[in-house]
Amino acid sequence: SNFAFDDSNHVYGTKIGTFDTSTQLWVFSSDIMYNGNSAAKVPDMVIPGQDFRRAVTVPQVCYVLWAVNVTFATFCISWTYVNRKHTVVRASQTKFLGMIAFGTMLSSGAILPLTIDDSSADPTLFDES
Repeated sequence: SNFAFDDSNHVYGTKIGTFDTSTQLWVFSSDIMYNGNSAAKVPDMVIPGQDFRRAVTVPQVCYVLWAVNVTFATFCISWTYVNRKHTVVRASQTKFLGMIAFGTMLSSGAILPLTIDDSSADPTLFDES
């Protein structure tokens, strides 16, 4: 059924077709009206193929960003350990600061999969059709 509203905002339904279980197709009683009150069929959307190529410098940039992040987090862990007896560092809970720095190192590892070269991958490998 196709539902619509009349002038007084009451809902009414109209039977627009039935589903034929033997052919697994819809059988419509009249033309389907698309947006804009047009019976012209909307063309199917064409999905472009994926381009597996990428810039050659992407892996180098990823490794540099990963190294900077891990180096800085290691520095923060070391600085926290060296100054663990200082009042401000003790108040900030050295174990918690270490966990935060370790977590940043762990999350920066998400950059590394960007360096995987998939240009030789079979484009139909994950095709659902």
